[in-house]
Amino acid sequence: MSAEGRTCLPAWLRLSLTPLDMAQLVNRNPIRPITHSLLLAIIFLASCKPSPPAPQPTPPPATGPAYPATYGVYVLDGGAFTRLPGHSPGADSLDAKYRTFSSDASFLVFEPVESLGAITINDWKSLGQPQMLQHDVIVKPVLTHQHMTTVLPKQPLDPGLYTIEIGGRQHDYQFGIQTPDTAAYWRNVLLEDPTSWQACNHLGAIIYSQGDIKGALDLFRHSIRLNPNNPESRNNLGLALCALQQPAGAIPEFQAAIKLYDNPVMDTNLANAYEQAGQYDDAIKQYYHALASAPRIAIAHCNLGFALMKEGKLDNAIFEFRKALQLDPTLKQAQSYLDQVLQAKGATP
Repeated sequence: MSAEGRTCLPAWLRLSLTPLDMAQLVNRNPIRPITHSLLLAIIFLASCKPSPPAPQPTPPPATGPAYPATYGVYVLDGGAFTRLPGHSPGADSLDAKYRTFSSDASFLVFEPVESLGAITINDWKSLGQPQMLQHDVIVKPVLTHQHMTTVLPKQPLDPGLYTIEIGGRQHDYQFGIQTPDTAAYWRNVLLEDPTSWQACNHLGAIIYSQGDIKGALDLFRHSIRLNPNNPESRNNLGLALCALQQPAGAIPEFQAAIKLYDNPVMDTNLANAYEQAGQYDDAIKQYYHALASAPRIAIAHCNLGFALMKEGKLDNAIFEFRKALQLDPTLKQAQSYLDQVLQAKGATP
């Protein structure tokens, strides 16, 4: 075979043979060179240990807060979710406590509906004014969790008090941004805008919670003068009058509030004023009206039981006291009244 023919062997095979082996391989029959070549290839490959597979990087552990498991509106701040309580006119009107967060906070709406409607973040100090200040938000669904939507302000929120409104619902969700002193905040709002009935109402609620009932009374009355059609200030004025043992003055304020916005909390407040005034029959009717739409208000059942007890309807009173304790076993007032009624009837708890 010519040199040209010999060079057609693979380079790695030619290098692995001595000149004598090469001559013997070329001069033998056509089958043997193939067999010999395969054997050499097998030996060569067997001598080469395969490289171990490159180690695969370990995926980093999942980071970030765990998503909430119950429906509601949440603030994500500092790596944790905090649920915001809902608020409606008249409900929790004298609750002056706001959850305060950083300006980097974002929000999560977890509701079992297909469409939430419009979501807005409003500046509290502009509520009720001709031009309400709303903040632009970015709304995106959470692709990995059904019924979850993130809400992110396009610009960081300035220190202040805000509310999130969802789809025109009757309740909203209140929060603060870097405002630990809410009284100072509302006083500053009043300095900027003396016509802000919201500022009067909220400042009144704050000083009421601090024990200044008479000072709160003046602010609630001024808020009503600025806006006679706001139910919260009328409800709050009624609560302040009841605290001063003036139920006769509180009753018309609660009635006016309910005409503007009827809800079970204000119905219960009116019933309490009737009871304080000794008008037990009116109180019983109003409690039943409140509980028809909100049957899980434990204190309303307790107070209804008291009014029934005063009217001599002991069996009905026992039922209401037990219902109150079923809803709230820590309600000592209901237990005390129940014991009194059972003792009067000669029965056992």
